[in-house]
Amino acid sequence: MTNPRCVELDVKLELNDVLQATYWHLFNKRRFGWLIGFSVFLLLVTIGVAFLVPDAGFGLLFPLVLPLATLLIVVAPYFGAKRTMKSNKMAQQVIRYRFSPEGIDAIAPSSAGHVNWDLLLEAIETKHSFLLFISPQLMYTIPKRCFPGGELQMDEFRQLVREQLSEKAKF
Repeated sequence: MTNPRCVELDVKLELNDVLQATYWHLFNKRRFGWLIGFSVFLLLVTIGVAFLVPDAGFGLLFPLVLPLATLLIVVAPYFGAKRTMKSNKMAQQVIRYRFSPEGIDAIAPSSAGHVNWDLLLEAIETKHSFLLFISPQLMYTIPKRCFPGGELQMDEFRQLVREQLSEKAKF
């Protein structure tokens, strides 16, 4: 018998799920938006100086350090996620999640665990997923495509999470 106050899901993360969650987390920070803006500005200034002062030489390399570092910050998560999804057997398994008033149970073929609601920092809904943060850098990613009951089941999930996290649920 299924408890109406429980939501049970089978989740098998795909590379796209991990990338969407990672990039959302990375780009949602205001300081990173500022860094990208400043990097684009430096890149444009460097290109402008290169055209106006053709003899600038190696002096133009210094202003390119920040834009190149920013590019690395943007590209590195892709390769890290791809490597993790390929090499980590746990990342390739189907995880059975059970969300109830008692907490979150996660059961995979190789491991199982329980997290009480009071340990979660926040829950956020994005266009494609629900992100449940256990720490500032660690989150459960629950893709919306994994809700077999569609929008009705997602509404039940939202209600349960709001009841348990109140203002920490940002849906």
